Amino acid sequence: MKKLLILSLVTSTLVAGSALADPTAPPPGPPPHMHGHGGPGGPGGPGGPQHHAQMQQKMKEMRGQLLRHEAGLDETSAVKAEKVLDGFDTERQKGHRELGEAKRGLGDLAASDSKDEAAYKKALDALLAANRAQQDLRGRELDELRKVLSQRDTAKVILSLERMQQVMRQEMKKVRKAWLKSELDRMDSDDGDEPMPPPPPGPPPRGPGKGPNK
Repeated sequence: MKKLLILSLVTSTLVAGSALADPTAPPPGPPPHMHGHGGPGGPGGPGGPQHHAQMQQKMKEMRGQLLRHEAGLDETSAVKAEKVLDGFDTERQKGHRELGEAKRGLGDLAASDSKDEAAYKKALDALLAANRAQQDLRGRELDELRKVLSQRDTAKVILSLERMQQVMRQEMKKVRKAWLKSELDRMDSDDGDEPMPPPPPGPPPRGPGKGPNK
């Protein structure tokens, strides 16, 4: 029973964790029901407002480095690209939250073994709407980048961001799988009286945020 509880929690966390593949999205902390007042999810802990602000600033710095070094833009072009991507940050973060919530909702519904067709329809509709909003955002980002960069530089930015996304996704999967294994091993070795620690928020961003065509 305890293992089923952990698996249900991790399934929901892994499904929602896909937002981490985009380093511009704020890395999620532990699930809300696991937040402690002073621990993870607290003001200074992973998922807290201070941590969120620090990560956002760090991600912007890394995005600037990617544009200049990985994509090879000159300073003038890099500044133009940063301005475009910065302009979509708020909407992008909102979209990632909505997508994460939709995935969590669908994962929770499936984990509960519900037979409520109306609830599944609502959850799938929410997921579809969130995915469509993400696609629309990417298209608008691409349009704006093409207005301020050459077509060649736009392509270099897209390809660089895509490569970084793949690295982030691979590292996230490794961290989450390692956490799941450690929790299942722990449940086998103790009586389960100790509270389960929250899952890790994912690996530190190794590169800047993803722009269009994520």
